[in-house]
Amino acid sequence: MRGRDEIVAWFENLARCVDRVDYGRAQALFHPDVVNFSTASTMLRGVDEFRERQWRRVWPAIEDFRFEPESFVCDISAD
Repeated sequence: MRGRDEIVAWFENLARCVDRVDYGRAQALFHPDVVNFSTASTMLRGVDEFRERQWRRVWPAIEDFRFEPESFVCDISAD
């Protein structure tokens, strides 16, 4: 499934950003107005807040970060 492969590739790209603590590259993966609920903060609005209040607090402490794509469940709409 091409759509699933694209989703897995996106998460693998994000994992590389986390592993390398590359905020700039990761920021480009998200819409500027992203809304997120995170482990380090309550609801975050916008990728800048996401970076400052989640990523900068958590990523430097993570080693060998990886997602487990074999456990992903992807429901993709044709539209």
